[in-house]
Amino acid sequence: MIIHLPLHYLSVAINPETESKSILGIECMEQRRQQRFEIPEAFVVAPEGVGQLINISTGGLAFKRLNGPELPAKWDLDIVIPPNDFHLEQLPVELIWKKINDQPSFLSISTEIIGVKMGDLDRSQKKILQNLLFSQSFR
Repeated sequence: MIIHLPLHYLSVAINPETESKSILGIECMEQRRQQRFEIPEAFVVAPEGVGQLINISTGGLAFKRLNGPELPAKWDLDIVIPPNDFHLEQLPVELIWKKINDQPSFLSISTEIIGVKMGDLDRSQKKILQNLLFSQSFR
């Protein structure tokens, strides 16, 4: 038997650590507008240092870096993929979220994961980014 309930009857809880939602006790991952691609060999070069790209889409990206200086609300970054001689420069981004690894041990270095959304890319940047993501869809 299937019971249909109006949406306002559903209880939704959001887990900030996993960014997942729990609806009636069923864990549901956040749905994104664009498909995200992982490129493990890619790096992000930001004004405050270098980080490892975690995932990327046409709408944004996430990267991991050593805990460091606060990032501005908006800035430009570069994406570099050394094995492919790929370099996408001066992508305008906006800080959306930051998650600090607050459990470092004496053997590990404290890191943080940064989530940004893309700003207004110029035509060339859009084309290069789309080509990169298209090439990743065949991996």
